[in-house]
Amino acid sequence: MSPLDSHLLLFILLSIIAPLTFAIKCWDCNSMINKGCDDPFEKDYFAMADCSQKHLARFPDKEGHFCRKTIQKVNDQLRIIRGCGYINDTFDTVPPGAKIEEECIRRTGTFSVMIEFCACNSGDGCNHAAIASFSYLSYLIPVALTAILLLR
Repeated sequence: MSPLDSHLLLFILLSIIAPLTFAIKCWDCNSMINKGCDDPFEKDYFAMADCSQKHLARFPDKEGHFCRKTIQKVNDQLRIIRGCGYINDTFDTVPPGAKIEEECIRRTGTFSVMIEFCACNSGDGCNHAAIASFSYLSYLIPVALTAILLLR
């Protein structure tokens, strides 16, 4: 294998391993105070937050390991909040690297109150939509290139 091939192989392997790290970055905004945070989301207005570096006062010992999008509607006033998630809906900590089921949970109450929260950890910025989508093609291409290089 030539030096160029070995460098290419190293690059491909790193591109496969890098997304598998535990730190996740999520969009962090509130439509009540941030224009563009509502739907449709305007990502050019915001930077993603590194959830492993963000800590909340009420959860000082917990890191965010997933992204969350919350939609609140109270008396016909809609607010969308995007940020890091620290505990799941059963108040359990989500361990680093644990995959969570990407779903949205909706709760309604009296007096025109509705809340929906969606959780995801399939990749950085996955809280831009209701339920995140993930393309396995992004992993298949580097694996196929690696196989071609090794079989040459």
